[in-house]
Amino acid sequence: MIAELELAATIAASEPAAPAATSGAPACDLDAMRNERVEDGGARKDETWSARASVYNRGLTLMGFSPEVGVVHEVRNTNAQLYDYERTSGELRFVRQF
Repeated sequence: MIAELELAATIAASEPAAPAATSGAPACDLDAMRNERVEDGGARKDETWSARASVYNRGLTLMGFSPEVGVVHEVRNTNAQLYDYERTSGELRFVRQF
């Protein structure tokens, strides 16, 4: 039986993009709408962390595909409390090695 384990981690920090200016349309203060959910009234800042682990067995196949089972854990820390979250999810994929 041949089994492989894959581990990966990702870290991303971002700030929301500024709204594009449009001519002839009524002004909408999107920055004010974003900042009303930020405690200090400043710009929203996000930091997202994710970790993924998966395992698959190339010895087990179904029509040439091997099952791969994975788990993903993701955390977003932000100064806009509404968008803070932490979640864990599972994945089932069928992969084919070339």
